[in-house]
This record gives sequence, C-alpha cells and structure tokens, in this order.
Amino acid sequence: TDVDATDYNLLREHVAQMTRTIPIAVVEFTCVAVAAPQAVTPTWWTTLWGRGVAQRPTVTKTANGIYTVTLAATYLNGLGVAETVSFSSLDASAHTASDVDEVFARRRALSSADATVLVQEFNAGAFAAADTATTSGLLIKVSLRLYR
Repeated sequence: TDVDATDYNLLREHVAQMTRTIPIAVVEFTCVAVAAPQAVTPTWWTTLWGRGVAQRPTVTKTANGIYTVTLAATYLNGLGVAETVSFSSLDASAHTASDVDEVFARRRALSSADATVLVQEFNAGAFAAADTATTSGLLIKVSLRLYR
C-alpha cells in the first residue's frame, strides 16, 4: 500500500531526530603507565556505523592523564552514503576494579571528530592527572559516550 508523503516525511524526521538523543559512539579504554605520546587500543567500542575494525576509534595518550579519542571524519552508513562525524558533547566516566579509588574523567576539549579527556584522581585532598590510582595501584579505566 502507499504511504502519504506527509506521513512518510514526518516519520523520516522523527527517526533522524532519534540519533541526536543517543551516543553516536561509545569508547572504552584502559589508561597506560608509560610516557606520552602513546597509542592505546580501545578495549571496547561501538558506533552508529558499526563496531568493526573499520569503525574503531584511535586513542592516544598525549600527557599524564590526558587522552585524545579520534574517529574518522566520515563513515559509510547502511545505504553506502558517507556521513560526516561531528561531536557536540560527551559524557566521560572513570573507574578501577577497587572501590577505594576516587577517579574521574571529564571533557577537556571537543572538536568535530576528536575528544580529549582529562583523567584525574582525588588523593590527599587534591585532584591530580593520573593514569594509575595511587591507593590501589590499579590502572584507571575510562568510558566515553560521544553525542552529535
């Protein structure tokens, strides 16, 4: 049966708007206790365009506790059309396997397909950039959710 053009256009618009309320990419990685710069392999990722090696973001340690996550500038969607990646916001969280560590991750910079996060530990009454938690000695794990 035929669908009225007005109804179909409204449906398309609603579906398109849904992609603005969910992350376009989720990336998880474990910090590394080596000097920067250092490439870091994500431990898990998914994007609107898939979760294969072709969609894997690159993660780079640029300084102690500072990591940049980069996606390709464009990805092919399911119709074979190139879509431009552009971030407008992100949520970041950090944790270790120990409940005694107070670790945090927050946005430091955000531009088109790059997101830089600052990983910090609260220890001895102060915040400091960190890759490893002082109390437990464990590496810090970071999770990012990137939005359009």
